[in-house]
Amino acid sequence: MQNILNSRLSNNRNDNGGTGNYLDAYKGSEPRYLSTSTVKIASIQSFSSFTYSLWTGVVRLALGDQHGMILKQDGSVWSTGNNEYGQLGDGSTVDRCKFVRVLSSAVTAVAAGNQHSIILLQDGSVWTSGQNSDGQLGDGLKANMRVLFVQVISSGAQAVAAGCDYSMVLKQDGSVWVTGKGNYGQLGDSTTTSNHHFVQVVSGGVKAMAAGGYHSVLLKQDGSVWSIGRNSFGQLGLGLLFENSIAFSEVVHSDVKAVAAGALHSCC
Repeated sequence: MQNILNSRLSNNRNDNGGTGNYLDAYKGSEPRYLSTSTVKIASIQSFSSFTYSLWTGVVRLALGDQHGMILKQDGSVWSTGNNEYGQLGDGSTVDRCKFVRVLSSAVTAVAAGNQHSIILLQDGSVWTSGQNSDGQLGDGLKANMRVLFVQVISSGAQAVAAGCDYSMVLKQDGSVWVTGKGNYGQLGDSTTTSNHHFVQVVSGGVKAMAAGGYHSVLLKQDGSVWSIGRNSFGQLGLGLLFENSIAFSEVVHSDVKAVAAGALHSCC
C-alpha cells in the first residue's frame, strides 16, 4: 500500500478502542482545495466550450445525500459538503463548502451513500468512512461513525456502490458482497436484517450493479437484469406494486449493457 499511495497508512486506535488499518486523510499545513477561480462560458448554445477548472481531470463523481466526491485522473479524491459523520474522509466532522483533497493517489472508483463514502483502490481493496449506525461501512463493528477511511476488503474488488444506508462490492470473480441496512431486503441475503460486515449474496456471474435508496439492481454477464428490495413505487420493474422483495427476481432477460438506480427508480 505504501508503494502506491502518497497518503499515509497507520494503525490507529479505532472508535471502539481496538485497532484498525486506516487510510489517513491528506495532511498538510492547510487543506489543499481545488481552484474555482477560472470559469469560462462562451454561450449556452455552445455548451462544449464550457470549461471549469474545478473539473479538470475529473473521471468520476459520486453524490450522497448532502456530500459529493470527485475522482481525478491522477487517482486523487476530493470531497465537499456535509461532514457530520466524517463521510468526507478528511479526518474531521467539519463541513466543507469547497472541495478538499482527502486522498492523493491510487483510487479507481468512488461511491457516496446517504452519509457514508466508499473508495476502491488500484490493488482491489475497499475502504469506507462516515456513518456506521447500520453497519454500512462493513468494518464488523458497531461504531457510530468513522472520520478516516478504514479498509474493509483487502483485495479482489472491481466495483463499489452505495445505497442509502448500505454498501455493495462487486469482486473480480463476479461475486457480490453487501453490508448495512437490510430493512427492505435490499442486501439480497433473503432477510430484512442489517449486517455490520460484508456477506456474499451472489457467488458469480455478475457484470455490474447499482444501489438505489433501498433497492439493488444487478446486471449479469448474460445481459439479464435482476432486482431486489423496496418496491412500493415499482422500482424493481416487476410489473406489480408491493412493499418489498427479499429474493432477486429477473426483470429483463437479455441484451442489457448497463444498469442504474435512483432513490425510487431503476434504469437499464
